[in-house]
Amino acid sequence: MSGFSYLKLHPMTSGMRCLVFLVVCDLLFMTLVAVVTFILPALIIASCYIAIIFVIWAKGRNSRDSSSEQAVLNGRQSK
Repeated sequence: MSGFSYLKLHPMTSGMRCLVFLVVCDLLFMTLVAVVTFILPALIIASCYIAIIFVIWAKGRNSRDSSSEQAVLNGRQSK
């Protein structure tokens, strides 16, 4: 259970301060909120960036390989 408690402030200040005491259920809720709002989106974004980098790397590798093969073929034909 979470409980609300009021703490009287120093006599120089007026008013009361509300404090929230967290227990296991609230900590679980806050952990789930943190995972859903921060960690899960970060993992999704990171996986998208990794996929994009892999595709660019693979296409660059393929074009480099084909251009070197083409240069070899052109060299053989010109002799």
